[in-house]
Formats: sequence, C-alpha cells, structure tokens
Amino acid sequence: MGQRGPGGGIIIKRSGDSTAPRYLEIAPPGWNNGGRDALVSASDAPATASAYRGGGLTDWRLPNQVEIEDVCKFATAQLGATESYCPEPTRRIDSSFGDGTGARWASFYWHGVSPIRERMDFASTRRMMAADGNAYVRPVRSWGYVPPTTTTTIPKKCAEGGVCRIGDISPTGGLIVDFSGSGNAMTYTELAPKTWNGGTNDPRLTKEAAQEAIRRYGDSAKAPWSLPTDRQMRAAFVFFANNPTFGADCRAQFSSWRSLSLEQDRYRHGWEAYWIAAPGRADKFDNFEMARGAAYYDVRSPMSFGVRPFAEQPYRGGGNPQRAQWSNARCEYQTIPTTTTTTIRVGCAGRGICRVGDVGRYGGIIIAVQVGRAPGDITYTEMQRATSRNFDCQGSVFGNSCVSGQYDNFVRTRGLNGVFDGYPTTNELRAVAASSDLKLKLAMRNDWYFSSTYRKTKMLTGDVNADSLADLGRSLEINDSTLGVAINMGTRAQSELNYAFFRGVNRWQCEYSCIQN
Repeated sequence: MGQRGPGGGIIIKRSGDSTAPRYLEIAPPGWNNGGRDALVSASDAPATASAYRGGGLTDWRLPNQVEIEDVCKFATAQLGATESYCPEPTRRIDSSFGDGTGARWASFYWHGVSPIRERMDFASTRRMMAADGNAYVRPVRSWGYVPPTTTTTIPKKCAEGGVCRIGDISPTGGLIVDFSGSGNAMTYTELAPKTWNGGTNDPRLTKEAAQEAIRRYGDSAKAPWSLPTDRQMRAAFVFFANNPTFGADCRAQFSSWRSLSLEQDRYRHGWEAYWIAAPGRADKFDNFEMARGAAYYDVRSPMSFGVRPFAEQPYRGGGNPQRAQWSNARCEYQTIPTTTTTTIRVGCAGRGICRVGDVGRYGGIIIAVQVGRAPGDITYTEMQRATSRNFDCQGSVFGNSCVSGQYDNFVRTRGLNGVFDGYPTTNELRAVAASSDLKLKLAMRNDWYFSSTYRKTKMLTGDVNADSLADLGRSLEINDSTLGVAINMGTRAQSELNYAFFRGVNRWQCEYSCIQN
C-alpha cells in the first residue's frame, strides 16, 4: 500500500492471497485536470468517475459502499486501522479532499452503484441517503495480479541493506537525498522525517534553540544528526522540486514540486526558510529558502526559521547510485552574495506579507488589508473561492438549483461549519465589486451578497377581525424580522434584503515578516 499503481494512482488496499492478490487504487490529487475533486450531482457522478483515464486505463469508476470506507481511511491517514469501517477522525482530513478545509460537512463523496443515492462525509464519517444536491467524486479502480509461476529473487530494499538510491529510505530511517565519495569511501546524505521533533511539521526555532533540539534528537536516535550545510539543503531541494534550473546567482526556477509516495511524503519540505550550518561560520545566522532554492548569509539573528536535521552515513548495498544534479555546476557549492541586513520574506500563504488579490493561508483570496498603528500589526480578510458553478447556492434555504429567490436568509449560512464562517463588511464587498480581477478570482455572481451589517425589527400583529377586545388581546404577538445589508456585485448598489447570497470570509493576522516596505 502507498505505491503507485498502473493507473498512476495510489494503492490503498490489498486483498486476496499471494496466489491471486487484488488491489484497490485511488486517483491521485489533482486528477480532475489539476484542480480539486469534481463537485457534481448524483446523476453526473458515475460518468464523471468513469471518464477519468489515468494511466490510459478505462476501468475507473465510483467506489462502492465498502470501498468508500478505505477511501475515507486514506483521506484521514488511517489506512492501518483494522476496523472494516472508517474510524471517527482524530484530525482534519487531507487538504486534497473536499473543499480543502478539512471541516465537517465540507467533504461529502458519492459512492455506490446506479442509481447513486448515498454520500459520505470523511471529516465526520457520516452517511446521507439523498440524491439531491452536489457531492465530490474521487475515482477508484480494482484489479488483480497473477504472479509468474517461475521463482523470482526479490532484491532487498535499501532499508534492509540492499542497493540504495536517491529517494529511498535509508537503513537508519532517513530519506536519501544525495551521495558523495566513491568506492569504500562512499556516503549518503539523509534527511530526517518532518515529525522528528514530536510534532506534525518542522518547528520554527532560533538557531541556538534549533541546535539544542537537534542535539537531543541525535542523542535519542544514537546517530550523528546535525544542521545541514548549504550543499545538503540544495540536494534536498533538487529532490523535491521538479526539474529546477539555476541562474547565474544560483536562485532556482521550477514549475512544481515532485509527486511523492506515501512513504516519501513523511519527509516533504515546506515553503519555508531553514537554518543551515556553513563551515567556518558557526556563529553566523545563515539559512536556505526552500521556495527559491537559495542560501542566504548573515540574516537577522533574532528571527526564527524552520529546522530539519540531516545526517551523513556510510553507504551500504553496492550498486551505481545517482548523485544530485545541478543544471549550473557552480551552484553545487556557491551561495548567493547578500548583505548583513538580508531578511527572508515569508509569502502570503505562509502567514507573511499579503496583498489584495493574493492567495491566503486557507486557499481563499485576500480582499482587504488593514494596517494597525503598531509595527507589524496587519489584519487580512480572506474570502472563500467558488469551487463550482453553483457554489453560492449550496447553503440556500430553499434548495440547490439557484433559481430565483433561492438565496441565504441571513440566519443560515453556508460557512458556519467551516473556515470561512464570517460575513464581509460593506466596504469589503464594495471593494470586490469594484475589482474585475477579484470578482474573477473569487468567481462571484453579478448579484446581491450579504454584508456583516443587518437591522432587526419587531412587529406587533393580531387578528383584526376579533369579536372582542379580549379576543384581540389574545391574538396579539410580537415577531422579529431581520434584514441584512447586501451589496450588488454588478452595480455596487446597497440595499436591505431578506434574501441574498453569502460568501464567507476569515480574518487573520500576519505572523512572519510583517514589517512592510
């Protein structure tokens, strides 16, 4: 399990015995033309799944009622669970599923056989019997393998003492990213998993704290782990980035990150700057920016950066390993010349400086930037992007088809169970309405959207045809009425309405590199 299947997907289940094993393969993230999983109706779900042609194969389909449990386990990183059903998740689901938030009620997936009537929410493991509305689709395929009848010798894996290559897991548990030396003097460079410090991702520490944390890690592992050199970090960068090219200043250009197996994904680097140790500069503050593939020298000492230990170990297993390759040979060792005031900026998605129109930390679009009086006090408003043509209709009180009048009623909103559960202000909505670029990125309709401003009124009603004052008094009742202030995305007009669309926002503060130029 975890290996790539013949269709380019990921094996998530093995059944049968050694004489006739069968496998369940799930389509990889981005199967839907590089985007999120398709969000479709029940009637369109089977054709959407079977239209996928991963690996040139034509047997992709919707998962059945049993297979959807294995897809759920894969989405929640619980493939090792022994229960036949998907356990209640203890964490958010993988961001490649559903709308990317991992929130409950935001990741319903169709399954079963025609006619499709059932869907399952991976974040809560809840099933619903309903054929209306939309849900997501992730194709699967099942296939069998008949082993050859001849005796085959299976080579040992690198971790077991066999031949080691870049991308293998080493005998000491690291990911091999480079080799050096030759013959009996050959060694490999390995990278620790991102859980090395007890968390789920690399910690952000000062250099002194990083060195102490790595020392404790080395003591517990009984291995010589340390901060990487700039060359070792470049070797890791070359492994994770797809076909990078290095310019004259040794900054890298690349289009995407490498697709990793489940085993390799435990070692994935983030888009951060990482501390490095340069020979002869033990007391200097030097780091490597993974997003650019570049080493920087003499950065500001108080700043905290990501940490990941590296180790160089004796080579085992023989063979002819491939070393890390640089398109510009000088960049194997050369660092970028910088001044003593270099500051590595963290991007918007990494909780750093954002501008209107940037993609924010939750995958939405920044629509407003509010700068406070104190240095670094910056608050961003990030609005959720539409993921389908009828995205704004799905929280409607009256249905999902988005016909006339089927809007949000300012009481029940689409986002209350997710990340984007706040209403935008009137000024924020006017700014979106005035920007064709923002409306295009957010896929807003030229229609009315509720702001955070509303007016509540009370109305006294009674039976005007009552036979007596006593009867009239008994019929009197007070009713609350709420009118939301809405902005029209086409005309920028403002009005108080009972019904309008809702598009949620999330407000958060800059955390890194927050001093604007």
